[in-house]
Amino acid sequence: MKLLLTTAAILAASATACADDTKHFDGGFLGGEVGYLSGDDPTGTYYGGMAGLRKQTDDNLVFGLEGAVGTTSAGYVFDEADSEDFYKSQWSALATMGFASGRNLFTVGAGYAHASSSYVYSGVEEDASYNAVAGMVGYERAIGDHLSLRARVVTYKFDNYITSIGLAFRF
Repeated sequence: MKLLLTTAAILAASATACADDTKHFDGGFLGGEVGYLSGDDPTGTYYGGMAGLRKQTDDNLVFGLEGAVGTTSAGYVFDEADSEDFYKSQWSALATMGFASGRNLFTVGAGYAHASSSYVYSGVEEDASYNAVAGMVGYERAIGDHLSLRARVVTYKFDNYITSIGLAFRF
């Protein structure tokens, strides 16, 4: 009886130790995010979508590429000059690297970002855009076999920051 209980205890302990060997952050993903744009330029609500592809190694290092596209409610209104400045859209493409610990992923990334805006001055509308180097830090938690909750901060030239949360569906 002692042998049976000891064997059962060893099997239960080894099953528990191996239970989370799943690569929760390997493969492609799609998702959406909401957040807030802040910095030197106008501030406002941000919302967008994301997609990417990642590879998780046996050592739990995670390498990937991801892109995001979105828009904001950010804008200025200058009463004295009868002008407005509103962001239309922005997108980024980032190379990412991270470390997975069970269902948790800590990431950093760098890449390229583009933003478009519209200026209205005395009733005349003009479009403008800028390109910048982008950086990112983030955290992701696998909350199911195919679903993750993400939080991240993306910065463009360290002037503007988008802090967001989102859901990612892994396939």
